[in-house]
Amino acid sequence: MADDTVKFGLGGRVTASHCTAMGSYEPYYSSKLHGFLRRAGINIVVNPYANSLIQGRLDVYPKRRGFAQLKELLAAGVNVSLGNDVIMDPWYLMGRADMVEAASLALHFTYMSGLSRTSTGSRLGSPPTSSSTTRRARSRCCACIRRGAG
Repeated sequence: MADDTVKFGLGGRVTASHCTAMGSYEPYYSSKLHGFLRRAGINIVVNPYANSLIQGRLDVYPKRRGFAQLKELLAAGVNVSLGNDVIMDPWYLMGRADMVEAASLALHFTYMSGLSRTSTGSRLGSPPTSSSTTRRARSRCCACIRRGAG
């Protein structure tokens, strides 16, 4: 995907969602992949509720967590957003359209607790094509999340 994004000049206009397999990648492979994604300008959308149920549900113990490597992607400079594609459907009957809850779940599943970790939330949730209005609104939202994260 990263090769084709670069080849066809689509940087910043390609988004990969879920990316649950990343939760099982070895560190060396992951670090290379993060660099490819950043250089290609690929956006990643993590869907915390769905991703917490997709991968590993049929595993015997130990069970895998089906989460993209959120903390590591942000550290590598990849644009990462949160989504919620299971509001109320047969896959997830308890869904709600609450993105603050989705952010909380993502921060918990990726061990990003505490103020120093959640301060990267200022970059979390950037839509692939941000307007200045969207960036200002996102900053206010993330500031609220950071204040409550203590």
